[in-house]
Amino acid sequence: MLQLPLLVTAQVDLVLLVITLLSMWSRLSHLSYPKLWFDEVYYGQFVSLYMKRVFFIDDSGPPLGHMILALGAYFGENSLIVQSRFMLLESVLIFFVLLAFFSYLSLLTRLSLFSWFRFCWLFLSGASCAAAVGGPHDQLMSSSFQASLEGGLSRITKGQPLEVAYGSQVTLRSSSSQPIPCWLHSHKANYPIRYESGGSSHQQQVTCYPFKDVNNWWIIKEPGRQQLVVSSPPRPVRHGDVIQLVHGMTSRFLNSHDVAAPMSPHSQEVSGYIDFNVSMPAQNLWRVEVSNREAESESWKTILSDVRLVHVNTSAVLKVRTGNWGFRQMEVVAEKLFKAHSLGWTVEEHRYGTRAEGEGGGASLPHTHRRGPEDFLLGEVSGTSVEDADVKQEDSEHKYSSAPLEWITMETNIAYWLHPSTNAQIHLIGNPVSWGVASLSLLAYQLLAAVYLLRRRRGLQRPAGWFLCVCVLFVLLSVFLAFRTFCPLTYGSPELSANQLQALRWRGSWDILYRHR
Repeated sequence: MLQLPLLVTAQVDLVLLVITLLSMWSRLSHLSYPKLWFDEVYYGQFVSLYMKRVFFIDDSGPPLGHMILALGAYFGENSLIVQSRFMLLESVLIFFVLLAFFSYLSLLTRLSLFSWFRFCWLFLSGASCAAAVGGPHDQLMSSSFQASLEGGLSRITKGQPLEVAYGSQVTLRSSSSQPIPCWLHSHKANYPIRYESGGSSHQQQVTCYPFKDVNNWWIIKEPGRQQLVVSSPPRPVRHGDVIQLVHGMTSRFLNSHDVAAPMSPHSQEVSGYIDFNVSMPAQNLWRVEVSNREAESESWKTILSDVRLVHVNTSAVLKVRTGNWGFRQMEVVAEKLFKAHSLGWTVEEHRYGTRAEGEGGGASLPHTHRRGPEDFLLGEVSGTSVEDADVKQEDSEHKYSSAPLEWITMETNIAYWLHPSTNAQIHLIGNPVSWGVASLSLLAYQLLAAVYLLRRRRGLQRPAGWFLCVCVLFVLLSVFLAFRTFCPLTYGSPELSANQLQALRWRGSWDILYRHR
């Protein structure tokens, strides 16, 4: 039975409460001025993809260095306030990354395996990561990753035969064509009779096409036999076997010979062989090398196996080179000097053709499960490849472009808004004191770690810490003064004169806007 009066006690962390109120004031104060909506269109698109639980790769998010700087810049950091007041992606990324780290660390501190709080932290850790739902950017990932996503490639590959056999009809996806995926392709068009370099071929074009197409299908044929259908029982292709590849739509054999490729004269041309009754015999034998056979069996498997196709006559390896050729498609060549990571091919779509899929054709392709660390690294590499491709475009350089090192040293800034008639303006610019301290702290941490290890080794006693307390107080005061100094560039108010704006230009490389009256 309840006893009256009921007493309710509460503990309030005053420091946390004050910091929360100050952060709300700095971000919500004068939010109605200026009446401006700033959005980079693709940021808004990314937000909608989050809401739709669609997988995507973002090539514009802040790298780890910026996140480390943000951790040390909670108090009076001008750039974070600008990001939170505009529709920008960095704040969302930082929030979810920190939430994932915090949840995971909290999970590790729970000793009981079956406690309620441990399951809560486990759920929150998973909720902070991307959902496993297929979307428009999953084609940048490997075929095995796509097959693990709901509503993705698995809708096509479900029930496919697992082992590639003689007579199989397959599509071959290149694993080296990042950031643009492509499939081995041929069509009814020939190479020029004579290149600019003087060589000649006039064989059927073979390219790498970045879309799914009926001309991407090839038939695995056993040399010396005319059979183009799968036998019963199927005879699987294994590591080291020699095969021929027949194009499904034109019946041309995949061929290579000692003729310079159209865009890469130092490599061999790859073509669909046409017999012109001249002294150019067919060289259409390819040796299958399963590069990841340590993890899988030596048979060639759908989606799971990464293979190299080695030309038997010349020992050159089939690979893709970036650049447009053959109706703006990527070039396929055979190259003797190669790197192992740039030559992989994966069977993505596979059918036996003579029977219903999965009937009498051996094991079917199982549901592919994601392999955390491998897929994480693949996502990072894919995102970097997309960003590198964007940077290499001719129109990527502009007046306001900057390098990552320029942000750490605060060599640059971004102007977001200028009043139509006055000098009031908003810039994405960091607090010079907090950014400088954060950058120096990265080096100071390494030095302090070395000093502490040496002191522990020598058995020295810990000295008094009064100097560090005074140093921290001095840094906090400097951060606050710098924050107040740059408030006009953070909030766009109050309006400053040209001389006052010039005084805020601490670095000669900063672009401050002046309105002539």
